[in-house]
Amino acid sequence: MSDMVTIYRNSRAMFDSYAAWTPAEARAHGLNQISQLQVDLAAWQNTRFEGNTRERMALGMAEEAGEMYDALVGMIEEVIEKLLSALKIGRAVGKAAHAILKAGQKIRQMGDPEKARAAVADAIADLWVFTFQLCTMMRLDAGVLLFETAAYVMVRGVPTAAAPTMGGR
Repeated sequence: MSDMVTIYRNSRAMFDSYAAWTPAEARAHGLNQISQLQVDLAAWQNTRFEGNTRERMALGMAEEAGEMYDALVGMIEEVIEKLLSALKIGRAVGKAAHAILKAGQKIRQMGDPEKARAAVADAIADLWVFTFQLCTMMRLDAGVLLFETAAYVMVRGVPTAAAPTMGGR
């Protein structure tokens, strides 16, 4: 776990260096593509949705993983290796949700915010690793999926009473 604490600290220090920037300021400073995307997504999220919490983000991750599982069901017989990778992603999502929930409840040794955040950072990193591996197995470019989906999500709008079903593609 000590290595993950170091990785968490490095990640937190990097984030803290640009956390208050607008997307334009981030572009002017030449952030790497993922950090820039994180700034863009945060600005988009904050202007469209109220009540952003860690719990909502963890639930969103789980919901999106659920959509992925649903898409994989039709391929189960043909693609056992891909299903195993998807299950590992689900396990990583579960680890993140577990760490966030237990930290919020201050139980199961998650009362120390740094250890709790390191556990969440570990789960998120695992999620990315397994997601990238699944992309490779499915011959998909993870960068194209990530950046094009983020761009699509940021322009599709927010559901309203007039158009209540804006989710999904």
